[in-house]
Amino acid sequence: MRPVERFYSLDVLRGLAALCVVLWHWQFFFSNDSFDAGMVHTLPLGHLLEMFYLKGWRAVDLFFGLSGFVFYWLYSQQIAERRISGLSFAALRFSRLYPLHLATLLFVGAMELVLIGEEGAPVGVEHIDLPHFMVQLFLMSTWVYWRIDDAMSFNDWSVSVETFLYTVLFLSCRFLPVRMLTLAGLSALGFFIGQKVESALGRGMGSFFLGGCVYFLYCAIARSPQFMRWTVWTVAWTVSLWIFTLAYFSSGVDLAALASQPRLHFILERVVVAWPVLVLFPLTILSLALCETARGSLGKRISFIGDVSYAAYMLGFPLQLVFYFVLKHVGLGMGAQIYRSGGFMLAFFALLIWLSLLSHRHFEMPLQKILRRALTRRRAPAPT
Repeated sequence: MRPVERFYSLDVLRGLAALCVVLWHWQFFFSNDSFDAGMVHTLPLGHLLEMFYLKGWRAVDLFFGLSGFVFYWLYSQQIAERRISGLSFAALRFSRLYPLHLATLLFVGAMELVLIGEEGAPVGVEHIDLPHFMVQLFLMSTWVYWRIDDAMSFNDWSVSVETFLYTVLFLSCRFLPVRMLTLAGLSALGFFIGQKVESALGRGMGSFFLGGCVYFLYCAIARSPQFMRWTVWTVAWTVSLWIFTLAYFSSGVDLAALASQPRLHFILERVVVAWPVLVLFPLTILSLALCETARGSLGKRISFIGDVSYAAYMLGFPLQLVFYFVLKHVGLGMGAQIYRSGGFMLAFFALLIWLSLLSHRHFEMPLQKILRRALTRRRAPAPT
């Protein structure tokens, strides 16, 4: 087997996860309480996309898991062996994330001020004020506001979580053994915090370090003499479990409601909630990584979907604000029939992907190169 230089399939999966989150945000156009889960079939392709309209927010956990896998693949040994300094690592991540974060933060802030002037209240989010702006500016919204609802303001909260995770990644790889047991402990701690206080940091930490565990499992299988057998079995189980999961959510059956005892109801409810994060997403990442190792590049021709994932994720809400502002001034408010149109939704996503491509090629990458030249004296390896 040849060493994998880039996991194209994971890039594609990351892009699809970003688009799933944007699709879930479609409910923003109905945030005046004219829309609820019972009306999901009235949305574009509602019967086909029902799970994504209702559960698309779960793609954020997939995003964190993918980050954990990729960052342990790229950086864990470099950090542990002190081949990359803390300042260089921070410069690499800052140059990648911050320019678009700052641009969307300022844009959303300006749009919300206009809308507050017209409607007397912010649109789409609850917290538009100076304290929330300042913590967003310094990528610390979830560090200051632990609960997800409190941290949701302006353009995004998950970039703040990513910044925290990069810090923990670096410190743990530098000062702790880079082993699966260490990662499993950090993941369990994250899930515990997320469960107890509904913390965005805990939620991200759990999935991120679980993704790191998947990377170590991938390495063990890749070195095994039974590599192909393990790969076939892993892919078979993953496909089977996806079919089972899609069938379950499509059926509308509430498994927990079938339990006769309260304790069993509690357990089943937790299993249904944790199933994608703890089982389905890790197996999917592992299967794609093994397949790509076995057969060579997988998804290379459509890897641009991964290239624009960050831009699509960050530009989704600002673009929705623009659409809402324009349609509002032609007499179409929230909940209007146009938001249920398949053509309207396709036009929105086509424009979003086009803008994301422009952002990636002509804004993010040029600024990334400029910032890396300014912030790093020695050349550092760029992430995929």
